[in-house]
Amino acid sequence: MTLKKYNGFQPLLEEEDATPNALLSVSAVINSYCRSSSDCTKDNLVTQALQAITTALGSGCEDHETPLQSRKIILALKVIGNIGVQLSTSQSSTIEQCFTHPSNPAEIRLAAIDSYRRLPCSAFSLDPFITAFSNTNQNTEVRIASYLMTMRCANSKTIETVRSILQEEEVNQGEQ
Repeated sequence: MTLKKYNGFQPLLEEEDATPNALLSVSAVINSYCRSSSDCTKDNLVTQALQAITTALGSGCEDHETPLQSRKIILALKVIGNIGVQLSTSQSSTIEQCFTHPSNPAEIRLAAIDSYRRLPCSAFSLDPFITAFSNTNQNTEVRIASYLMTMRCANSKTIETVRSILQEEEVNQGEQ
């Protein structure tokens, strides 16, 4: 399979008012291509697509003043998650900022965490997820999503860290 015959999707990715269905369809095509091509991240069309999509995130998803802006950011994060390929260092850093920045709404933070779902565990650090999970002041849903992502990629050291966090955490279920 080659993406050359799909090079018409690039303008769609840069379109301001592209529909969610169109963008999600493009992400499915890229994901399918990348599953059959081990070095797809070297493909110019894939890197251009990822760059166009991550541009919509701005600087750490902080441009979420209106519901429309928030929906565009969440859609971009879903598209990135659907593509499921290793991102550049700067792209990964942007997504990490999307879920670690406390002023971002929970919906954006959860979409950012979910965007890691198809990545191999070797493609990212668990540290920000462990930090988010261990912060008891963190939004509960963000903590749970961070815990689930941590456990998805857990090794013995990670499990010991999680165990330690849970032992130290004050249990407040059922308290009045």
